[in-house]
Amino acid sequence: MLKGGTESHLAQPPFTPPGITAYFGGLTIGPNEHGWSEPESLGEQVMEGVRAVGAGREYTLAAGAIGNEKPIGITIEQWFSPDLGMIVSKTGHVTTGGGSSYRLEHIVQGEPDPGLFAVPSDYTRTQGPVASK
Repeated sequence: MLKGGTESHLAQPPFTPPGITAYFGGLTIGPNEHGWSEPESLGEQVMEGVRAVGAGREYTLAAGAIGNEKPIGITIEQWFSPDLGMIVSKTGHVTTGGGSSYRLEHIVQGEPDPGLFAVPSDYTRTQGPVASK
């Protein structure tokens, strides 16, 4: 509590998970494309020390869409951290046997090292020639 009876808490932006998108065969399949299953909640878990909310979806790429003879199934599992406002893990598998994965690792929360922003001690500034009009 702060003086005057007001509470002190950090304001958290209202981060909402992005829609699940898939990339396959040169196509970008957005979250609103026809062919997606309804999102499935995968619950919550801690990944690399941050809370993440999981969702999964399946997409069926129709036969002939990219020259394929049969429908192709794509399964995506995505984990989003509301605290960071970003995807921390995403995996995709296709019925053709391919797949991809992304995982954010070594997450460090806190202030960066001030030395990253310090001007080096041996830095000098020189005046270059002045342009004439």
